[in-house]
Amino acid sequence: EWVGAGIQKGVAINKLPARHWILFAVWLNGTFVELQIDWQIPELNIYNINSAGFYNIAVDFNKPEASVAILEKATLEVEANCPYAKLFGIDGTGEGVVWKCTDSIHDPRLWFKSKGEKHSDVGRKYKHKKKIVTIAPEKLASIQALIEEILPSWRLEQGLSYLKENNLDLEPKNLGKYLAWVGQDVKKEESDTIAANDLEWKDVTKYITLKAKEFYNKETKY
Repeated sequence: EWVGAGIQKGVAINKLPARHWILFAVWLNGTFVELQIDWQIPELNIYNINSAGFYNIAVDFNKPEASVAILEKATLEVEANCPYAKLFGIDGTGEGVVWKCTDSIHDPRLWFKSKGEKHSDVGRKYKHKKKIVTIAPEKLASIQALIEEILPSWRLEQGLSYLKENNLDLEPKNLGKYLAWVGQDVKKEESDTIAANDLEWKDVTKYITLKAKEFYNKETKY
């Protein structure tokens, strides 16, 4: 994953003097392999996320709620001061923590991510308070409420960052690529929340597209 200036607003790694390419997982010959700490080339700005340190906790996936307090503590520590940015003398907000199951390193179904409120909010106040670590998807009252939940500003902004990372200008001709990225990201990350609200992807896709299009046009002033 690329990090650095112009990619992610509101977090410490945005202040890096140059963009870095970060290894957080390696797929080799059809399987994920354990990430080795020396797999990095600093002179090319290629780094290993493990160089920033890591947390170890035990999670019982039959009773995951028992681990929420520990997950939240680690997430808040990272949010308070990004450990990766700190390696380069930069203090500021961290995005969150990616958790991998060490008993089954090859199974990404047992990977998940916890994010702090500052990152999810990117400095803005939402009308409701959301838990830092959500164990069960929320049941919401309407499709519109669901769209607000699964399509916050930070996700829409990440779509703009995706275009910039790929040297695509924020112009009308790239709206389709932006909408495709947003849709794929929501589908990948929020399918459980959509299903928990007794909805299917076809029920929400047009609302996602409308909100993302409105955001893109507003940000690009077209």
